[in-house]
Amino acid sequence: MAERRVALVTGASRGIGRCAALALARRGFDVVITARTVHEGDGRAHSSSALVPDVPVPIAGSLDATADAVEQMGRTCVPVPMDLMDRASVERTAEVALGTMGRVDVLVNNAIYQGPGTMDRLLDLPLELAERCLVGDYLHPLLLTQLVLPQMLERGEVLARFPLPTLDAAFLEDSRENRRLENAESDIEPNPDHDDREPEWDSPAPAEELVA
Repeated sequence: MAERRVALVTGASRGIGRCAALALARRGFDVVITARTVHEGDGRAHSSSALVPDVPVPIAGSLDATADAVEQMGRTCVPVPMDLMDRASVERTAEVALGTMGRVDVLVNNAIYQGPGTMDRLLDLPLELAERCLVGDYLHPLLLTQLVLPQMLERGEVLARFPLPTLDAAFLEDSRENRRLENAESDIEPNPDHDDREPEWDSPAPAEELVA
Protein backbone atom coordinates (compact mmCIF):
# COMPACT_ATOMS: atom_id res chain seq x y z
CA MET A 1 0.00 0.00 0.00
CA ALA A 2 1.43 3.38 -1.02
CA GLU A 3 2.28 5.76 1.82
CA ARG A 4 -0.03 8.74 2.20
CA ARG A 5 1.34 12.07 0.98
CA VAL A 6 0.02 15.24 2.59
CA ALA A 7 0.22 18.87 1.49
CA LEU A 8 -0.57 21.91 3.63
CA VAL A 9 -1.75 24.90 1.58
CA THR A 10 -2.46 28.25 3.22
CA GLY A 11 -4.78 30.85 1.72
CA ALA A 12 -6.65 28.14 -0.19
CA SER A 13 -10.16 29.56 -0.31
CA ARG A 14 -9.56 31.15 -3.72
CA GLY A 15 -6.95 32.17 -6.28
CA ILE A 16 -3.49 30.63 -6.34
CA GLY A 17 -4.01 28.76 -3.06
CA ARG A 18 -7.14 27.03 -4.32
CA CYS A 19 -5.43 26.17 -7.62
CA ALA A 20 -2.44 24.73 -5.75
CA ALA A 21 -4.67 22.60 -3.52
CA LEU A 22 -6.55 21.19 -6.50
CA ALA A 23 -3.36 20.53 -8.47
CA LEU A 24 -1.83 18.68 -5.52
CA ALA A 25 -4.99 16.65 -5.00
CA ARG A 26 -4.96 15.70 -8.66
CA ARG A 27 -1.37 14.60 -8.20
CA GLY A 28 -2.42 12.23 -5.39
CA PHE A 29 -1.92 14.32 -2.25
CA ASP A 30 -4.34 14.56 0.62
CA VAL A 31 -4.63 18.23 1.52
CA VAL A 32 -4.91 20.43 4.59
CA ILE A 33 -6.18 23.85 3.57
CA THR A 34 -6.42 27.12 5.48
CA ALA A 35 -8.10 30.49 5.04
CA ARG A 36 -10.17 32.99 6.96
CA THR A 37 -13.27 32.47 4.81
CA VAL A 38 -14.94 29.22 5.83
CA HIS A 39 -18.34 29.46 4.17
CA GLU A 40 -19.25 30.64 0.68
CA GLY A 41 -20.57 34.20 0.71
CA ASP A 42 -18.59 35.27 3.78
CA GLY A 43 -15.48 36.42 1.90
CA ARG A 44 -14.64 40.12 1.80
CA ALA A 45 -11.91 42.06 0.00
CA HIS A 46 -10.48 45.07 1.80
CA SER A 47 -8.77 48.23 0.62
CA SER A 48 -5.05 47.85 -0.05
CA SER A 49 -4.29 51.49 0.77
CA ALA A 50 -4.41 53.43 4.01
CA LEU A 51 -5.35 56.54 2.01
CA VAL A 52 -8.83 55.40 0.98
CA PRO A 53 -11.81 54.25 3.04
CA ASP A 54 -11.85 50.50 3.70
CA VAL A 55 -15.21 49.41 2.26
CA PRO A 56 -15.34 45.59 2.26
CA VAL A 57 -16.42 44.06 -1.07
CA PRO A 58 -17.95 40.54 -1.25
CA ILE A 59 -15.75 38.03 -3.09
CA ALA A 60 -16.25 34.40 -4.10
CA GLY A 61 -14.35 31.50 -2.55
CA SER A 62 -14.31 29.55 0.70
CA LEU A 63 -12.73 26.62 2.48
CA ASP A 64 -16.01 24.75 2.03
CA ALA A 65 -15.87 25.11 -1.76
CA THR A 66 -12.20 24.14 -2.07
CA ALA A 67 -12.62 21.15 0.26
CA ASP A 68 -15.59 19.94 -1.78
CA ALA A 69 -13.58 20.19 -5.02
CA VAL A 70 -10.68 18.24 -3.47
CA GLU A 71 -12.96 15.52 -2.11
CA GLN A 72 -14.63 15.13 -5.51
CA MET A 73 -11.20 13.97 -6.73
CA GLY A 74 -11.27 11.20 -4.15
CA ARG A 75 -8.72 12.80 -1.83
CA THR A 76 -9.01 13.64 1.86
CA CYS A 77 -9.24 17.34 2.69
CA VAL A 78 -9.01 18.90 6.15
CA PRO A 79 -10.11 22.56 6.19
CA VAL A 80 -8.63 24.62 9.03
CA PRO A 81 -9.80 28.19 9.64
CA MET A 82 -6.65 30.29 10.07
CA ASP A 83 -6.00 33.99 10.61
CA LEU A 84 -2.47 34.60 9.33
CA MET A 85 -2.13 37.64 11.59
CA ASP A 86 -2.86 35.60 14.74
CA ARG A 87 0.18 33.64 15.95
CA ALA A 88 -1.92 31.23 18.00
CA SER A 89 -4.03 30.49 14.92
CA VAL A 90 -0.90 29.68 12.88
CA GLU A 91 0.42 27.41 15.65
CA ARG A 92 -2.95 25.64 15.84
CA THR A 93 -2.86 25.01 12.08
CA ALA A 94 0.40 23.07 12.37
CA GLU A 95 -0.94 21.19 15.39
CA VAL A 96 -4.14 20.19 13.57
CA ALA A 97 -2.35 19.25 10.35
CA LEU A 98 0.21 17.02 12.05
CA GLY A 99 -2.24 15.67 14.59
CA THR A 100 -4.93 14.78 12.03
CA MET A 101 -2.81 13.62 9.10
CA GLY A 102 0.29 12.46 10.95
CA ARG A 103 2.66 14.20 8.55
CA VAL A 104 3.12 17.10 6.14
CA ASP A 105 5.20 16.42 3.02
CA VAL A 106 4.64 19.69 1.17
CA LEU A 107 4.05 23.16 2.58
CA VAL A 108 2.68 25.87 0.28
CA ASN A 109 2.99 29.16 2.18
CA ASN A 110 0.58 31.02 -0.08
CA ALA A 111 -1.36 33.18 2.41
CA ILE A 112 -0.24 36.80 2.72
CA TYR A 113 -1.39 39.88 4.59
CA GLN A 114 -4.15 41.58 2.61
CA GLY A 115 -5.37 44.97 3.70
CA PRO A 116 -4.41 48.63 4.04
CA GLY A 117 -0.73 49.33 3.55
CA THR A 118 0.09 46.72 0.93
CA MET A 119 -0.11 49.15 -2.01
CA ASP A 120 0.95 52.39 -0.35
CA ARG A 121 4.05 54.38 -1.27
CA LEU A 122 6.94 54.50 1.20
CA LEU A 123 6.13 57.94 2.62
CA ASP A 124 2.41 57.10 2.89
CA LEU A 125 2.91 53.85 4.80
CA PRO A 126 2.21 54.05 8.54
CA LEU A 127 4.72 52.03 10.54
CA GLU A 128 2.01 49.96 12.21
CA LEU A 129 0.77 48.81 8.79
CA ALA A 130 4.33 48.07 7.65
CA GLU A 131 4.62 45.89 10.73
CA ARG A 132 1.46 43.99 9.77
CA CYS A 133 2.92 43.36 6.31
CA LEU A 134 6.07 42.02 7.92
CA VAL A 135 4.15 39.71 10.25
CA GLY A 136 1.84 38.37 7.54
CA ASP A 137 4.33 38.10 4.70
CA TYR A 138 7.42 36.93 6.58
CA LEU A 139 7.24 36.18 10.31
CA HIS A 140 4.17 33.95 10.47
CA PRO A 141 4.93 32.04 7.24
CA LEU A 142 8.39 31.50 8.76
CA LEU A 143 6.77 30.26 11.97
CA LEU A 144 4.63 27.75 10.09
CA THR A 145 7.70 26.52 8.23
CA GLN A 146 9.58 26.08 11.52
CA LEU A 147 6.67 24.07 12.92
CA VAL A 148 6.35 21.58 10.04
CA LEU A 149 9.94 21.35 8.76
CA PRO A 150 11.42 19.17 11.56
CA GLN A 151 9.25 16.14 10.75
CA MET A 152 10.18 16.51 7.06
CA LEU A 153 13.87 16.49 7.94
CA GLU A 154 13.40 13.43 10.15
CA ARG A 155 12.19 11.56 7.07
CA GLY A 156 14.95 13.06 4.93
CA GLU A 157 12.45 14.97 2.83
CA VAL A 158 12.66 18.62 1.82
CA LEU A 159 10.56 19.47 -1.22
CA ALA A 160 11.27 23.02 -2.33
CA ARG A 161 9.91 23.14 -5.87
CA PHE A 162 7.70 21.23 -8.25
CA PRO A 163 9.67 20.35 -11.38
CA LEU A 164 6.89 17.98 -12.45
CA PRO A 165 5.32 18.84 -15.83
CA THR A 166 2.09 17.01 -14.94
CA LEU A 167 1.65 19.02 -11.76
CA ASP A 168 2.48 22.28 -13.46
CA ALA A 169 0.01 21.55 -16.25
CA ALA A 170 -2.70 20.77 -13.71
CA PHE A 171 -1.95 23.98 -11.84
CA LEU A 172 -2.23 26.02 -15.03
CA GLU A 173 -5.48 24.29 -15.95
CA ASP A 174 -6.98 25.15 -12.56
CA SER A 175 -5.67 28.73 -12.86
CA ARG A 176 -7.38 29.18 -16.21
CA GLU A 177 -10.66 27.76 -14.90
CA ASN A 178 -10.49 29.89 -11.77
CA ARG A 179 -9.84 33.01 -13.87
CA ARG A 180 -12.73 32.11 -16.19
CA LEU A 181 -15.12 31.77 -13.24
CA GLU A 182 -13.96 35.02 -11.66
CA ASN A 183 -14.37 36.85 -14.97
CA ALA A 184 -17.87 35.44 -15.38
CA GLU A 185 -18.87 36.57 -11.89
CA SER A 186 -17.50 40.08 -12.35
CA ASP A 187 -18.43 40.61 -16.04
CA ILE A 188 -14.75 41.17 -16.89
CA GLU A 189 -13.72 40.33 -20.42
CA PRO A 190 -10.65 38.03 -20.58
CA ASN A 191 -7.48 39.60 -21.93
CA PRO A 192 -6.98 38.13 -25.43
CA ASP A 193 -3.24 38.90 -25.23
CA HIS A 194 -2.71 36.91 -22.02
CA ASP A 195 -0.07 34.22 -22.49
CA ASP A 196 -1.30 30.88 -21.07
CA ARG A 197 1.64 28.87 -22.29
CA GLU A 198 3.32 26.64 -19.73
CA PRO A 199 6.56 28.13 -18.38
CA GLU A 200 9.90 26.39 -18.71
CA TRP A 201 10.78 25.03 -15.27
CA ASP A 202 14.32 24.84 -14.00
CA SER A 203 15.77 21.94 -12.08
CA PRO A 204 15.09 21.69 -8.34
CA ALA A 205 17.80 22.64 -5.90
CA PRO A 206 19.33 19.73 -3.98
CA ALA A 207 17.77 19.33 -0.54
CA GLU A 208 21.13 19.69 1.19
CA GLU A 209 21.50 23.20 -0.26
CA LEU A 210 18.17 24.23 1.25
CA VAL A 211 18.95 23.23 4.83
CA ALA A 212 22.70 23.91 4.98
